[in-house]
Amino acid sequence: MRRVRCRKSIESWAQCASCQTNCRLAQVTCMRQTLATIPAVGCPAGCGGLRYPGVLIQIQERPRMSEATAPLPVVDWLKLPDGDDPYMEGHKCKECGAVFLGERENCSSCGSRGAMEAVKLSNTGKLYAYSIVHRSFPGIEVPYVSAIVDLDGGGTVKGNLINVEPDPDKIQFDMPVEVVYKDALGRKDRDGNSYISYFFQPAV
Repeated sequence: MRRVRCRKSIESWAQCASCQTNCRLAQVTCMRQTLATIPAVGCPAGCGGLRYPGVLIQIQERPRMSEATAPLPVVDWLKLPDGDDPYMEGHKCKECGAVFLGERENCSSCGSRGAMEAVKLSNTGKLYAYSIVHRSFPGIEVPYVSAIVDLDGGGTVKGNLINVEPDPDKIQFDMPVEVVYKDALGRKDRDGNSYISYFFQPAV
């Protein structure tokens, strides 16, 4: 017997008493405050055992959409401190000075262990390489410029170069660029929260 209190669909599971195989029992239309009493049924794994007779299974509710909150960073090394400007965080080796994006414990350059410290990366740098993209995922406007930038003070970052024509005659290697932080092209998560991303543009 199942007592149904709402009309959302879930799948319930039980376990074989002999081989401990987890078995999907049924697709039911219930998600909230529901217990399902499962009769003894032969194990579909073929061990000859029975699922636990009369077991009570707590039906878990899927996460609900929450109200939209503050913007989220599009990558974990992009920091959005309250009341302060966004910045990119890297980790710098205390031994050799190499700088890497994101958090890490060991240096990939000199091999030092436990020598990394968090640093705020610069918002200026120089264009190291770029590619003009003419085909992309649905909803992404093309052409656009994908760039790799060497930041002043250390760190190499890949991102999109904006506010410049996607024309090789308009883009120069080693040209000075700066980082800007803005909405990630209108993207949102399932709860309606927007994302903040970083972009490069020619330095003014």
